Amino acid sequence: MNNTIHNILFSPFFGIVLSLATYLIGKYLFQKTKSIFCNPLLIGIILSITFLMTLNIPFEAYDKGGTILKMLISPIESIIIGIALYEQIQILKKNWFPIVVSTVVGSAFAITIVFILGKFSKLSSDLFYATLPKSVTTAIALDIGSKFGWDSSLITMMTVTTGVIGAVIAPFVVKFIKSPVAKGLGIGTASHAVGTAKAIEMGEIEGAMSGLALSLAAISTSFVIPILLLLIN
Repeated sequence: MNNTIHNILFSPFFGIVLSLATYLIGKYLFQKTKSIFCNPLLIGIILSITFLMTLNIPFEAYDKGGTILKMLISPIESIIIGIALYEQIQILKKNWFPIVVSTVVGSAFAITIVFILGKFSKLSSDLFYATLPKSVTTAIALDIGSKFGWDSSLITMMTVTTGVIGAVIAPFVVKFIKSPVAKGLGIGTASHAVGTAKAIEMGEIEGAMSGLALSLAAISTSFVIPILLLLIN
């Protein structure tokens, strides 16, 4: 690898350009097919991994740009969700109690089920603990994991996978739910920001409630996991 190619690959722009290019390809495929399996983020992940593996490009080269994108995405997500919540503030005021209770209980239930299944299936210690905070945003999951010394790479993988799967299957699941508030709460609690992006596509109420749910789920998870581990240990 000559110096010019090395400098390009290890430039932050490489990771940024690759991420945007593969995402746009995924978006184009989704617009053409309207298939839930052509989720832009899912396609972007698959294409990026394939590109890096085919050309034998080290992950460290890509991650320089990926880190910058992660820094930019978090505040943008907060702004979008904040605007959506403000526009639906009346629904929030009217239903605040069932919203809070259902989100907190749903988040706690998800963690408990994962904990039980992980123990019964005898997952390796690293994978087991990385799975516990999978339903909150990556940044919060990593923050929780850092307190216990868990593997950050596995946490990222499980969290992103959960979000993508949630976004893919959400249209099927919510067909059986009539209330747009309930749809948004379910999606946000189960599949954090990636699912919320899908909820926003479904409607303003779904998007706002999903954004609220992911925030409440993050708070709930931050308390439930330490308490659960304390009780077990």
